[in-house]
Amino acid sequence: MSKPENISIKNQNFFAWRYEEQTKIKHLVLKNYFKVWVSKLGSKNNTLFFDCHGGCGVYIDNKENLSFGSSILAEQTAQAVNSKRESKNAVIVCEVKKEYFNNLKEVVKFALPESKFNFINEDFNKVVINTKINSWYTKYPTLFFVDPFGFDLKIANLKNLLNSFGNELIINYMYDYINRFIELPDLENTISDYYGCTTWKNALNLSRKEREEFLVKLYKTQIKEYTKARYVFAYRLCYPDKDRTYYYLFHATNKIEGISIMKSCFANINNGRIEYLGKRSDEYTFFDLDPFIVGEVESFLLNKFKSISISFDEIIEAIIEDTAYLEPQLRQTIRSMEKTQKIKIDRVDSKNYGIKGKDIITFGS
Repeated sequence: MSKPENISIKNQNFFAWRYEEQTKIKHLVLKNYFKVWVSKLGSKNNTLFFDCHGGCGVYIDNKENLSFGSSILAEQTAQAVNSKRESKNAVIVCEVKKEYFNNLKEVVKFALPESKFNFINEDFNKVVINTKINSWYTKYPTLFFVDPFGFDLKIANLKNLLNSFGNELIINYMYDYINRFIELPDLENTISDYYGCTTWKNALNLSRKEREEFLVKLYKTQIKEYTKARYVFAYRLCYPDKDRTYYYLFHATNKIEGISIMKSCFANINNGRIEYLGKRSDEYTFFDLDPFIVGEVESFLLNKFKSISISFDEIIEAIIEDTAYLEPQLRQTIRSMEKTQKIKIDRVDSKNYGIKGKDIITFGS
């Protein structure tokens, strides 16, 4: 990934980066999910947003409009949520490059003059294992946002991040950048540190599609191994003008509710899809229409749970990580199957036509 251009802003003592479409999508997803996360976790606790790669702090689009980066977005969202309650949100933001670090501080001063950020001009890999910093993210529910330019992250340093209540992790996995440099011998140790293993080498002789599938699956496995997260899901973002993956956003959490909500946040921004397809994102196919989605989900459920009685919670648990289906789609499909008598529902937690929790769904043979 090339170094972004620093664009001077008239009458301001800071610069901005060009706001690319996939970055905008990433920020929208982060903002929407963080709003839900801080609303829930901050109802009884103070919270912490840990921005591990702060960047320059602000972006500019082709119409000269400014948009703030992740740490400012998070704090603005937290302030709006917490305006009528006593909970507070703190922000730790790391940026190792001095030029970007100084610019970020000026942007925060401009955007949130009354806020007190914890700025750290150091490599996140060192900061996150610092004993003092550790005491903060083990005391307060923390959302970590790891958004590097390349692959300078050492996955071993994620080891203890999710050990505390409410902690979650969003990682920008720069797939296209990694793929372009993965065959360079000089980067072998760096890439091994990134994956926490040498298994990535098995991808070198694979085809383009097979390599991507292998490396994404491997990274998911390694995140689970190092963080001990119960659930990890990857969201694909393509280039705006190319049918090619730019990066993935990996979400790691110990709460099944977190994965379900994040899926919905992503889908709400991307026309019901849990991937960003660039210019193709606004194109609908027949299979994006409700009747076809219900039909597809119905076939999947009938095949997977044939002749089984299982609770709604257990269905979600069984498929949440491995399918693109959203919880509302599952509810809609199960209701439809009940009407056509393809399943039977014994309602334990819900009433009338609702579906939730311990409700038992019995599938036919």
